[in-house]
Amino acid sequence: MPSQGFRHAATLLLSNSLRMLPHDGSPTLVAEVLAQIARDLVALADDTRASAEVREWTINEYTGALERVRQTFSHRVDADFGRLLEATRERAVEILAEIGKHSPVDTDPRDLFLMYVPEDRLPVAAPLAIELTKRRFTVAFSEYEIATIEQMTERLNAGASRHRAGILLVTPEFLRKGWQVPPESDRFRVVTPVNAVAAAGELAVWLKSVVRI
Repeated sequence: MPSQGFRHAATLLLSNSLRMLPHDGSPTLVAEVLAQIARDLVALADDTRASAEVREWTINEYTGALERVRQTFSHRVDADFGRLLEATRERAVEILAEIGKHSPVDTDPRDLFLMYVPEDRLPVAAPLAIELTKRRFTVAFSEYEIATIEQMTERLNAGASRHRAGILLVTPEFLRKGWQVPPESDRFRVVTPVNAVAAAGELAVWLKSVVRI
């Protein structure tokens, strides 16, 4: 059984995404959005380092959600649309089967890269990444753990070149390192989170202007 945190984040990602489906869109557009939701779930699993054990649960949750979509669109589901939804389900299952098979690969641009020291991974960084994901932001998370000041400079440069915005979590654990905090910019912020929900709410306002959501 997946952790409560992953189940909560995945369930909210699914429900929020389904509410945003283009009900007046073409069947092809609806199918593409549904496939993107599957990719978002894989990204969530990667960024939270979920194991292959969550794969079956996630596929079942997605399949159940797709059935609800079929019911929502029942007024316009003709034979062609029905076949398209079935093809989308098969395509999504193939996408979701990748959960737990590989380490995250930091290639696709994300809305945010999140830098943090190893001590903050579970108590601070992971909850914040999940809260931001629930708000429909994509987060590069696992690749930006920093254990040395050299890594901080390297990750900052890499993140700035690949992603739309970035933050550094400055916590008591970070301050114990004695590292100099890098300067902020329009697309990079230093954050001292009090709790994940509050920090995610404040960051969401900033990110909407940065990534133009």
